[in-house]
Amino acid sequence: MKAIAPIIAAAAVLLPVPVAAQKVPPPAYGTPTTNGEYSDFVRALQSALAAGEQDAVIGMIRLPLRVNETSDGPVQTTYIESREDIAARFDWLFDTPLRAAIMAQDPDDVFAPSEGGMIGSGEMWFTATCLDDACETTGPVQIFAINRIATP
Repeated sequence: MKAIAPIIAAAAVLLPVPVAAQKVPPPAYGTPTTNGEYSDFVRALQSALAAGEQDAVIGMIRLPLRVNETSDGPVQTTYIESREDIAARFDWLFDTPLRAAIMAQDPDDVFAPSEGGMIGSGEMWFTATCLDDACETTGPVQIFAINRIATP
């Protein structure tokens, strides 16, 4: 069962959310212009976390932030819509397991399917920010989802 936990966690970010449960539309996905953008992003995130620079980490988050959570049931998805709310929940969002996954991530070995880059076993996802509806122009890489998924 433990062998499928990473697959379940990675899939959780892709699970559809019933329309009635959605507060905001899901983010548009961008594609980094080079693989180096994801590596640079992970290095900057690791550096900011190691230095305790909470504001810098919060600045790396795309709003609204999607948070998928489960302990022993269906995935519950919520969206955090302001930087103030992220700051108030920072230690909960970036708990010890997520911080460990971020710090253990090899910046030069980021799994990156079309949805974006993934930390660890899917605990956190990030991608370039679309600056137009067609996503022909992209901005900085930002975190768009955190998965707080219990593993058996």
